[in-house]
Formats: sequence, C-alpha cells, structure tokens
Amino acid sequence: MSQEVEILLVDDSAEDVELTVLALRRNKISNDIQVAEDGAEALDFLFCRGPHKDRSFSHPPKLVLLDLKLPKVDGLEVLKRLKADERTKTIPIVMAFDSDPIGNGFVASLARPGGNITGLSTLAPEISGKQLELLQEIVPSLARVAVLGNSLVPGNVQVLRLFAKFEASA
Repeated sequence: MSQEVEILLVDDSAEDVELTVLALRRNKISNDIQVAEDGAEALDFLFCRGPHKDRSFSHPPKLVLLDLKLPKVDGLEVLKRLKADERTKTIPIVMAFDSDPIGNGFVASLARPGGNITGLSTLAPEISGKQLELLQEIVPSLARVAVLGNSLVPGNVQVLRLFAKFEASA
C-alpha cells in the first residue's frame, strides 16, 4: 500500500462510502482514498498500529471525512483522540453532523471552529434552502456547491433536489 493517502474516509455504510468515493473521483478531488469501516480501524490507521503498523506518521492523510455513528469506537471518541495527540491534531477533519459541537468541545464556535475541525455536514431539509441563500449572499460569485448525500434517505431527496436546482441555475 502506498504511504501517500490524501483522504481517510471513515464510514460503516457501504452505500455512503460508495457514493462519497464516486463523488470525489468524479470531481477529481482525490485518487488516494483509504476507507476505514469503524472507529477502531480509523485510529489504527491514523496512529500507525495493528494492520497499519508499517505506515509512517510522516505521511498523514490530508483530510479525514468522519461519520460520528460508528461501530467499535464512535466518531466522537475518534475526534477526542485525534485532538489530544500532537501528531494528529492538525489533520483537517470534516465530520458528520453533531447536534452540539461546541458543547461537546470539538469547536470553539461555528464561525471559527479552530483546531483541526474544518467543516461540519448535515442535510436538514428544513434549513437547507436558507443555508443556500446565505451562501449566495456571502459569496455572490458562487457557481458550484458540493453536496454529498444518500438519495436513499427520504429527507435527503428534497435537499439534493434543491441543490441540483441551484447548480442548474448557476
């Protein structure tokens, strides 16, 4: 296995992994994607232990896409361990939605998260339209928005249609 991994994708849903990898590759975002199916496997990969003991800390992933609901070790525990270790606390992380990232100590504020949490994701149909409006106000020249979502999840269909309309009108 190559030492160079651009993205570590941590998700236990084969369908979500497939959709995410497809979206990343279609947009030529990354060729080197490592998938971990649970939190324990992600920690082994990141801390170069177990089946990943031959990896080197000198080649961390450039980005971690982290689901929070994981078997063995949940995503919140993975975040805590990454944040606590000097070797991993600068790896950028985009995590799935957490209902209280400030209260759980992962970010200082939503406006300026700080640390290695670089993004939060959620597809909430009731607020997605407003999120898109705000994004257009903040970045008037915005022509493209990336949205990863599983169209098999009922609530996501509405959100994905909304973003598709935006892309078509841009």
